[in-house]
Amino acid sequence: MTFNGFDFASPESVGVPSGAVLDFMKRLRDEGRNVHGFMLWRHGKLISKCIAPPFDYDSKRHAYSISKTFTSTAIGIARDEGLLTLGERLVDIFPESVPETISPNLAKMTVHDVLCMGCGHDNNSDPVMMAAEDGDWVKAFLAKDVPHVPGTHFAYNSGATYMLSAIITKRTGMKLIDYLRPRLFEPLGITDVVWDECPRGINLGGWGFRCSHTDMLKLGIMYLSGGYWRGQRIVSRDWVKLASSYKISNGVDRGDDWGSGYCYQIWRCQHNCFRGDGAFGQLLIMSPDRDMVLALISEDNSFQDMCNTYWDTVFASAVGTLHTYRMDPLFSEDMVKEDVLPENPEVLAELRSAEENWTATELLGGSVGEFEGKLTVDGGRVGAVDVKVEGENALFTLFFRDGLVKMIKAGSGKWVKNSFDEFPRTEFEVMVAKDIAPVEMCVSFRMDGDKIFVNAQATNSPHGARITIDLGECTVTKAMNYQTDTFAFKLEK
Repeated sequence: MTFNGFDFASPESVGVPSGAVLDFMKRLRDEGRNVHGFMLWRHGKLISKCIAPPFDYDSKRHAYSISKTFTSTAIGIARDEGLLTLGERLVDIFPESVPETISPNLAKMTVHDVLCMGCGHDNNSDPVMMAAEDGDWVKAFLAKDVPHVPGTHFAYNSGATYMLSAIITKRTGMKLIDYLRPRLFEPLGITDVVWDECPRGINLGGWGFRCSHTDMLKLGIMYLSGGYWRGQRIVSRDWVKLASSYKISNGVDRGDDWGSGYCYQIWRCQHNCFRGDGAFGQLLIMSPDRDMVLALISEDNSFQDMCNTYWDTVFASAVGTLHTYRMDPLFSEDMVKEDVLPENPEVLAELRSAEENWTATELLGGSVGEFEGKLTVDGGRVGAVDVKVEGENALFTLFFRDGLVKMIKAGSGKWVKNSFDEFPRTEFEVMVAKDIAPVEMCVSFRMDGDKIFVNAQATNSPHGARITIDLGECTVTKAMNYQTDTFAFKLEK
């Protein structure tokens, strides 16, 4: 049996008890983790997968800082092609953008330093870059004070990853996404990806990449395989080992995953693992000693709790410890053939049922009614909303204060898909470089008495909004993962 080009098999066929995966799912559910889906791969086979409606396995959604690992892969490929070296100084790569006075620490900053978040900055540079009135983010980055000797001080820095993207563009004349298309995306069968750009057309690098979690899984497998994808070399084994090995402390002195250190746009983990890590719970965990990859998508900030759940269940229960990397050229499938476990048909059936019925954002339905009126909202970006509810269907016409008008359809007991070529992305995103952009969302509602409840889930983003319109109190509340706003309104029927 195959799925999306992967051999799909029972967990037991590769040494993982189905009950362990089921325990992983139950713990995520019992602990209230808002996990939208995950895919689990081991020994060349996909062994578990689930996706919560209204998402699907091919939904291209904002991966946040998983973007960084794709960017560093481009640096590795460019290094393999002889286009750059890790010891090159940024002031030599961008001589036209350096400040009039180059500080000693800026003069020392190399590609290596940028890769490992050791630029020497005190903090993230992207707010300064995004605020640049002329849109020259490279110049703004190089103008930022460098108080520490590069390579000696860690500061998580999405602006640094932007500079890696700018380096690819400077050396190749191509946008990062175009450089990667024939070298990474096409060989791995990754299509229809989108990468946001700065005002000068350079891909953001550190964020803004939209891919599916199937795409994430493929990247993880390629890294675990030493830079190879199904026999084709994508990037050198040397690069994979460099990129996934400890480079710098992130200043967290404890034994958990946050305290395991940083590599090249990749984090170290416990248990000799390494990971890609995106905001709001986008996880790509690569486990060399278990020959296993987990790709998980969510809207949940409980990073360590989700990792612990994985370590305690699936990871702990997987039989066979290779003590080697699949990236080792001597690796063969014969090395893992003894890991097969006997299947328990009842538990496997329970797992497959749990996978098929995985949910996250609540599908609203049940109570319905009739209503038509206009809400004039006091505050917020939306000035007024026309609301029309007819049984199991609803239409919300949003009048934004800047003149934009958008109609959103919703269903009771069903998700209704809405696609917009232009929509205020800040309604569903953070770290936005371009406000108006394509947005896809699925919407459901329930009307109960004088309240209308709406769940709007963006599908090209991890984010959703829970909206409550209280017709009695004349308030509208928009709750998201990172903030809740309530506004009064005047009602006209």
